[in-house]
Amino acid sequence: MNFNTLSGSAKFMKKLEIRAMGQTTPSGEVPNIAVLCAVDRFSNLRLVEQIALGVKTKGGIVSVVDVPAFGFLRKINPMTAEYAASFAQTAASNAEAIIRCGLYDGVVIVADCDVTAAGLLTGAARANCPALVISVGVSAGASDTKDFKTAGLVAGGKLNARQGDDLVSQAADRSGVSVNFNSVSTFFILCEAMGLCVPTASTTQMNSAPHFRNAAATGEAIFESAKNVLAPKKFLTRAALGNAIALTISIGGDVSAISTITNLVSIYEKIPHEIIAEYSAKVPLLVEPQEQNCDTFMAKYSIAKIYKYLAATPKLIDETALDFTGERLRNILAATESAELAPVSKTARVYLVRGSACENGGYVQATENTPASISGKAWVYSSLEDADKALAAGSIPDGSVVVVQNCADICVSALCYTVEGMERQIAIVTDGLCDKTSILAVTRCSPDTFANEEFANIQNGDQIEIDLGRGRINTSASAKDLKIRAKRNDVKKPVLYFGQG
Repeated sequence: MNFNTLSGSAKFMKKLEIRAMGQTTPSGEVPNIAVLCAVDRFSNLRLVEQIALGVKTKGGIVSVVDVPAFGFLRKINPMTAEYAASFAQTAASNAEAIIRCGLYDGVVIVADCDVTAAGLLTGAARANCPALVISVGVSAGASDTKDFKTAGLVAGGKLNARQGDDLVSQAADRSGVSVNFNSVSTFFILCEAMGLCVPTASTTQMNSAPHFRNAAATGEAIFESAKNVLAPKKFLTRAALGNAIALTISIGGDVSAISTITNLVSIYEKIPHEIIAEYSAKVPLLVEPQEQNCDTFMAKYSIAKIYKYLAATPKLIDETALDFTGERLRNILAATESAELAPVSKTARVYLVRGSACENGGYVQATENTPASISGKAWVYSSLEDADKALAAGSIPDGSVVVVQNCADICVSALCYTVEGMERQIAIVTDGLCDKTSILAVTRCSPDTFANEEFANIQNGDQIEIDLGRGRINTSASAKDLKIRAKRNDVKKPVLYFGQG
């Protein structure tokens, strides 16, 4: 235990506890570690045991604490942006209370989704407690984005129902790390890039020997972090965030995950909104568009190889920011051979678009087949389900811009794949998440969870213009009209997506 962080009475009680357990180290300091288990412990028992073994091997004390997970409550709560933000804040408060009341020096977070993991990481940061994450594989069933594409092709008439069922059944036999959709996978890859999990821990398969080894290594690493009093602010820096953003954009991962990590870093540093645009303007993509899936890409290339590749590009990687990961990553970087990466793509980029339709900006992950611009009438829906029904009914003409609000933590890939399968000339504008598709889909637009901002006040019939070349998305509604609409808007208080405060 790092007694210097405790009050006099707490220090006395903890010394008694350590003496009773007989686990003192030669220095008299015994880090007390908690494993915050936000997944089904029975299914992941061996993984949790390996984490505990890693801590105990070093001579530390370890406790396993079960905490609620976002996915556990799907049946009783709607998967809305407001609920996601509320859950993340509750998870953060829960983690902070557990850490402070349990006098823990470090925590390992076992999670399978970005909502839960981000909330727990935020709690650890607030408690000034070092934390590591280990991602848990989930079955790739109907919620997989590959199955979203299957559903879209079925809806678009490109596959019949039996063919769709066969593809979903095959997908259900797979298992991987957080394959719900790219934002989740990208989040865990970002965690690795930020030093919030041990190298390769974001990409291994569930219930595999490498994953168990990573779990034990995670236990050992959190012990060392706790013993060295590695406060989160030492590695949650803007320089480290810049490296993570460059990595994410280079592999074509979902940019929405960046906002989660950015808010985590913003506990200690003020991060300007333009930081993603700053990196997207100068980071080359490392793979061709058809390969840009962070799950499959990370199965082929390690974080270290990508770092080494980007380090060769001037001013993209701040090598001094690698200190936060310690000697482990530095040694991997030194030993890694030159990365054998696919040719840099010149036809696919991550675009920031902003304008009167969403002043704070949205993001487009364009493929070589994505239209560069579109201008059309807005069809506004308050839920993904309503938009999907309208599309299926054929009530949305070509050349339209479908605006889907209230989706800030919802994957709208299925809708895009349906448009793609129907071969319709329709753009999607949403505050939700989305995979890379050939549809012109603007995501993460000033979410209407940021109440009364422009995107929340777009109405049916407004003319929407999207121009990737100029990086803009404008509406025909005047600034005066938007202000009048904002006053009538029922949402008065901003609900921040993983925001602090």
